[in-house]
Amino acid sequence: MDEESIAYASHSGIKIYKDGNWLSSKYHQNDYMGFTVVEDGFYTSGHPGEQSDLPNPIGIQKGEVTQEDLASLAFEGESDFHAMGVGARNHVIYVLNQRPNSEMEQGLYKSTDDGETWEEIAADGLGEKIFQIAVHPDDESLVAVAGATGIYLSDDGGEKFEKVSDQGQGSGLYFTEDKLYYGLYTGEPSMVEYNWADQSNKELPLPDLSEDAVMYISKHGTNEEEYAIFTIKGSSYLTEDSGGSWELILDQGQTK
Repeated sequence: MDEESIAYASHSGIKIYKDGNWLSSKYHQNDYMGFTVVEDGFYTSGHPGEQSDLPNPIGIQKGEVTQEDLASLAFEGESDFHAMGVGARNHVIYVLNQRPNSEMEQGLYKSTDDGETWEEIAADGLGEKIFQIAVHPDDESLVAVAGATGIYLSDDGGEKFEKVSDQGQGSGLYFTEDKLYYGLYTGEPSMVEYNWADQSNKELPLPDLSEDAVMYISKHGTNEEEYAIFTIKGSSYLTEDSGGSWELILDQGQTK
């Protein structure tokens, strides 16, 4: 993987968009959930594909798009984490565990050693119905959660959370070094840049999303103006000028 590629985790495996073309991963044709790209590969949970000999569920696995093998980190055959976030460079893992397993009760947990040990976090102030988790690429104490009532941010490793958005359904969490990007649906879709230094929210331009909303956001590693969004209805758009114009690259699951 490189900065010019966008990785999408689908029910039938990893799909790659690069240079205007769509590609499928040769190896990773599993139903990945909690999928997070990091600097040297990806972390994922989910279920095995039809041709896979992985146990179901797959627990937490680590791999690279261009390599066949996966490294099992934890809970293989035990748990499937739909809400999971991993820091891109620090590799700290946060998960929402919905059913008790051999090491966890229900709740939010984190691991700082690639799944060897787990610590339950208090998550005071966090809203209900968690959909997504994101971790700052370098600062493991900064973690964001998207839920049914908005976006919540913690600066102490998940012990306490504060709501940083308006009331609405949160989604699309993405950290850069100094900002958090998120989607919010309040009857109308929006995408917001949150700066925790001054606690400011700045709404960003979106394409025309008819009865749709932002589900995921991914930004280019070095070009601040280039980013992609994936929507609730399965469409994806790319901008190279901070939302001034948008290119539709996936139309409700159909490649362009």
